[in-house]
Amino acid sequence: MNRNTNFIKDREEAITEPFKGDLWGRAKLGERLTGFVSNLQCGATIALDAEWGAGKTWFVKNWKADLEEKGHKVIYIDAFAHDFMEDPFLILSMEILNTVDADKTVAAKFKEKFINAYHAVLPNLPMLIWSLAMTVMGAGYFGKIAQETFTTAKDAAGEVGEKAGELLEDSLKEHLTGLVEDYNTNKNELKYFKEALTNLVKDLETPLVFIVDELDRCKPEFSIKLIERIKHFFDIPNIVFVLSTNKNQLEESINSFYGFKSANSYLEKFIDLNIKFPKRNHDYYREVILNYTQKFNLRINNSDILLLSKVFNLNSRDLIRILQKIALISNFHHFISPIIAFIFLAMEQKSLNPNRLSDKDFLTKFIELLREYAESVHSFHQEPYDFKDLPKFADQYASGYRESNSGLPYLLKYYYVEYTTDELDQNHTQHKNFKSNLLATFDRSEQSIVKSWDNYINFGFIVN
Repeated sequence: MNRNTNFIKDREEAITEPFKGDLWGRAKLGERLTGFVSNLQCGATIALDAEWGAGKTWFVKNWKADLEEKGHKVIYIDAFAHDFMEDPFLILSMEILNTVDADKTVAAKFKEKFINAYHAVLPNLPMLIWSLAMTVMGAGYFGKIAQETFTTAKDAAGEVGEKAGELLEDSLKEHLTGLVEDYNTNKNELKYFKEALTNLVKDLETPLVFIVDELDRCKPEFSIKLIERIKHFFDIPNIVFVLSTNKNQLEESINSFYGFKSANSYLEKFIDLNIKFPKRNHDYYREVILNYTQKFNLRINNSDILLLSKVFNLNSRDLIRILQKIALISNFHHFISPIIAFIFLAMEQKSLNPNRLSDKDFLTKFIELLREYAESVHSFHQEPYDFKDLPKFADQYASGYRESNSGLPYLLKYYYVEYTTDELDQNHTQHKNFKSNLLATFDRSEQSIVKSWDNYINFGFIVN
């Protein structure tokens, strides 16, 4: 079989069967969430928190399809695709209006109130005047600061500056007067909007579920504005918002942009419930690996790949991307080749920059990760491993590794004989010849393990 022809990037496809091919047990999370939101008549904002690459988008899209099969009204938006908009109030309102099958009179009333409310929440001055107004008002010295600003503008630009200053001053006075007069009107419009929205969704048998995906990828100002709009204008009975995001990443971007000391405490004001993706179960690693090795007809030891997935703590996207690249590598001339390839690709996926490491540093980094994994597993503490002496630990681990057709012991034994300070016996000296099996190709002109794999993987292995 030509494995190259099987390498197909996952495409956006219509979901005909929710959670089909659920290799990570996400259907259970969907069932629990459905049961929770179905009875949440009060409305809420829920943060579905998971790291990048954990499969949030796959989950929420399959959950949406599952909810719809069960009779729920569901909205899904990719927030990142809309963060060019000035204000998310528009898309939130229109998506709800277009989804709810309400009486025409009720829908028309909501549309009217929505338009009025939209005008109320947006500034209607040119940006220069608006920015100036907010700056001087925020300073608390409106009269003095404004006068100094206009005086400076006049002095700096002569007659043209004087005209511009006068126009700016007149426009500013006019707008501020309008703000005072319109305050009560705008306040009422926003009140009427929430009343109309409540009336629009009050007859739904189950709450409307509004899923907002990719929030952590948006511009920070858009992300904050979106969750503020949800809380202030859309927090009503019968609507549940689910924010699919990497909460740590979102907090960091907000903190960096606005200079908050704690973005987390700020976000907590707007989120009613945080739900983290369940921790990865290693049994699911096994299912994913089996699925992809069969799909691509890979000649690899599944137990080796399972162990390496645990050692590198790979998420679903990491593992799948690595297996897809492994599928393109066709010159596995020894059991150890897929092991080295996987380690190199996993380090790349985790931004450990293996191409910048020496052979010793590359191998040492991997065995340090292997040691950390072994130390975290209780059963390994029952074995006489020397965790302090890294080469000796590698030799002991290799001797206790009972998987047949595995390349891992070759790698570990090579590391031991190459870097130990112990005197080698006859059983170990033969492993000095293993280096040729660690190289990516049969090209003997390149004697560096790291460079051979870097050249092979990143410089044209697809066509070689």
